[in-house]
Amino acid sequence: MEKPANREQTIVGPLKIWDKLELVFEENGKQGRYHTRVEDVEGDALVIDRPSLLTGDALFRVGAAFVAWFSKSDSAYTFPGRVLKKVEAELDIYWINKPNSVDRNQRRRFYRIADDSPVSVIIADHLIKEQDLGTDVKVFEGIALDISGNGMHLRS
Repeated sequence: MEKPANREQTIVGPLKIWDKLELVFEENGKQGRYHTRVEDVEGDALVIDRPSLLTGDALFRVGAAFVAWFSKSDSAYTFPGRVLKKVEAELDIYWINKPNSVDRNQRRRFYRIADDSPVSVIIADHLIKEQDLGTDVKVFEGIALDISGNGMHLRS
């Protein structure tokens, strides 16, 4: 199979040719996770190389439904799909349906809780280090936008 000349060809949203996908199959209480890559676009189908089983059960087959995950620097994205066919003339090449859209998913270590409380912030490095205790303390007023187990998002 010839590779497209433009390696940065956008398919839909942030999804591009050469992006790595994680395909998650679920069936009868079983789950299988596979890793693959988008090789090309053929009409309404994405061409992928043969997926490698990462974890779980071997559920990859023509006709099987999955949820595809891919990551960009700003977030993780998903789209539902189905394995359409195996290309017989090519070794280990498959077609999956091309998504019409992708969903942005927050994948954070800590859940964020929205907030709109007033806050006062004091920069106190000199107090902690017990240096220059006579320095006036600066107080910054703002609003807490959200809070998580890893910190607080503020607007001043």
